[in-house]
Amino acid sequence: MTDSERIRFKFTSDYPLKYGANAAAEFDNPDWPRFVRITDVTANGNLREDTFRSLPPAVASGYELEEGDILLARSGATVGKTFIYEPSWGEACYAGYLIRSRTSAAYWPKFVYWYCQSAEYWAEIQSNLIQATIQNFNAEKYANIKMPSPPLETQKRIAAFLDEKTAQIDGLIEKKRALLDRLAEKRQAIITQAVTKGLNPSALMKDSGINRLGDIPAHWEVKRLKFVTERPLKYGANAPADWDEPSWPRFVRITDVAPSGALRPETFRSLPPEIGSSYALADGDILLARSGATVGKSFLYRPEWGNACFAGYLIQARISTDHDAEFMYQYLNSDSFWSWVSANFIQSTIQNISAEKYAGIWMPCPPLDEQVQIVEQIANVARQVSVQVDWVRCSLEKLTEYRSALITAAVTGQIEGLR
Repeated sequence: MTDSERIRFKFTSDYPLKYGANAAAEFDNPDWPRFVRITDVTANGNLREDTFRSLPPAVASGYELEEGDILLARSGATVGKTFIYEPSWGEACYAGYLIRSRTSAAYWPKFVYWYCQSAEYWAEIQSNLIQATIQNFNAEKYANIKMPSPPLETQKRIAAFLDEKTAQIDGLIEKKRALLDRLAEKRQAIITQAVTKGLNPSALMKDSGINRLGDIPAHWEVKRLKFVTERPLKYGANAPADWDEPSWPRFVRITDVAPSGALRPETFRSLPPEIGSSYALADGDILLARSGATVGKSFLYRPEWGNACFAGYLIQARISTDHDAEFMYQYLNSDSFWSWVSANFIQSTIQNISAEKYAGIWMPCPPLDEQVQIVEQIANVARQVSVQVDWVRCSLEKLTEYRSALITAAVTGQIEGLR
């Protein structure tokens, strides 16, 4: 498509692009206009019920949304994201970090919206981002984006085509995501069953005396976490993450550990040896997150981490040699453990579980050789599930790429029969 067949985004509207209301989201009066923010809109264009906020009509005046209005995110991680107002939203206005484009009669709103989902649009966003303390894309930048300008009837035809085709693709994507959820649930159920009931379904059982554990194999014991460790649980170093000297001990924080258990290279920080040595990590160490959104999360020290120490929002449990650290770590990822976490939050300004609380948790303790067998079985199952997960993720990635390519091809006139 040539430049002569393109138009600047601002010319798709009879009105200048307009910033939203700079008002606090303090009200939830259902009789007032809904106050739409970036985080309120789901991927499929619906509004979240659990994030409802409203504005007094006098404040909302001038920021009302109408059918066909397009909202563009202007800053932060969501910059470039777009939504189209749906009548099902009801009476609504929009927030200051959004920009409204009110499409003129010469342009079909859904066509403009679909262009804003294309790879061409996103390339324009990326090449024009204003890098400051946060990413920012102002109304002037949006106004000057060049986009295709086919005849109105062609716009309608393209929009209808994409409405139908993307709905089909989105249905397939949703099924793939549901399958990933089921695989995660399957893996979790296998872990919980193995670490609380063992591998022998016909084993003689006994009451553990702990409600959340229920019955356990008769030859198992239950012990508090503090009695399967070599020493008392220990808080990490209350030190700033100011250094990145590679010859010093790596300073491990909650955000450094990837879901795979590896350390993220891009978040590397270190501590001077005279500080880090008092908080050194070794084989058999488990780190427990004690506060905030990650409370209850655990990590097992891996030898490939090398010389490492740990931060103050983590608690170190050094598992004794007569217990298998991997088994204890797997228990700390089971549903049984997470039911304990949810029942033991210390509610203050943030969620918190102290070292004393962690030390008192009851753990199932099979004989050491059985702990090793259970870990091996969990690893075998995890490998099998991982193969399935990888296949589903690959399929999901291809569907997502196809969706993007289809949108781009349609709005730029590359599909025969739509031009």
